[in-house]
Amino acid sequence: MVRVSRGHINAPHGLSHTERDHLAQAIDHLRQRGPCLFVSIEAGRSSTSESTVRKITRRLRSDLAQRQRRAGMRRRFAVSVFEARGRDGLPKFGAHVIGVLPSVADRDRAIESFNRSAYAQIGPDARPSVFAEPVTDWAGLTRYLLKEATPQAWYGAGKSFRRVGGSIPLGILGGDRVILSEDLRDALILGGRIAPYRRAYARRRPKAPAIIYRDELFSPLPVLAAPVRPKPAPRKRERHEPPTLPLSCPPTIADMLADLGPTHEAIAKQVGLSRPQITNIIVGRFGVSRMVAQRVLELSAQAA
Repeated sequence: MVRVSRGHINAPHGLSHTERDHLAQAIDHLRQRGPCLFVSIEAGRSSTSESTVRKITRRLRSDLAQRQRRAGMRRRFAVSVFEARGRDGLPKFGAHVIGVLPSVADRDRAIESFNRSAYAQIGPDARPSVFAEPVTDWAGLTRYLLKEATPQAWYGAGKSFRRVGGSIPLGILGGDRVILSEDLRDALILGGRIAPYRRAYARRRPKAPAIIYRDELFSPLPVLAAPVRPKPAPRKRERHEPPTLPLSCPPTIADMLADLGPTHEAIAKQVGLSRPQITNIIVGRFGVSRMVAQRVLELSAQAA
C-alpha cells in the first residue's frame, strides 16, 4: 500500500521509499499501456556534466512527448530517473527515461532517432553518451533503477533487489530522483496507486535559531483579578394609597358601587369595567381613578 507523502518525497542520501513506490507503480502502469523504450544518458567527466545531462533529459522528454502526440496518444506517459553513479559504479551523474508509444513501429523509429549523436552536441566540453533500446525485461529494469535506494526503502521492499551500499547524494543540484509526467502522475493518483505529492527541486531552508530569553530580565506580571460588581439591592414595591374623591356625603365609592346593581357583573356593565375589577374595588383591594369615581357619582345621582 502506498504511503501518504507530505511535502518532500526525496532523501538526500538515496532513493527514498516514496520514490521507490512511485517508480514501481509507474513502470507497472507503462508495461500495461504498450511497447516502451528505455533511454540511458550518462555524463562525461567535465565540470558541467550534471547540468548538461539535465538539459539533455528535458529535450529528450520534450521530443518523446511530441512523438506521442503525433502518434495519436491523448496522454503522455513517461518517467525519468536520475542517478549519481554510472554503470561502472564510479560517481557519475546520469539519467534514464522510460516512455510508451502506441505501436512497435513508432517505438523503433524513436529508438533510431535517440541513438544518433545530435543530443551529445549540446555542451562543447561535455560528451554524454545516449543509448536507447526497447524494454523487454521489466523485472530486471525495475531492479536496476532501484539500485541506489536507501536502506529503509531496501528493507521495506523485502530486499527484493540488489542495492548499492553507502550514502549516494544526487549531484550538486539535488532534487527528486523520480519524476513522473503530469498525465502519468494524474493517472496513478486517480487509480489510487500513489498519493498526491509535491516536487522538491530546492534544498530545505535552514531552521531559524531558537530565541532564548533570560528569566532575570523580565519581572513576573501581576495577576489582574476581574472587578467584582456589587449586586443591586432588591427593589421593594411600595404601596400606593388608593385615590379618593373628597365627598360631602358619608358613603364611599365602594358603597356607591354596591348599590348600583344586584350583582357585580351587572355593576361592571354599567361602569365599563370588568367583574374582577369591580370586586377588587368593593372589597377595598384597589382604589379607583378620577374617571371611574366620576362615573360612579353620575350613576348614583341618576339612581337616586
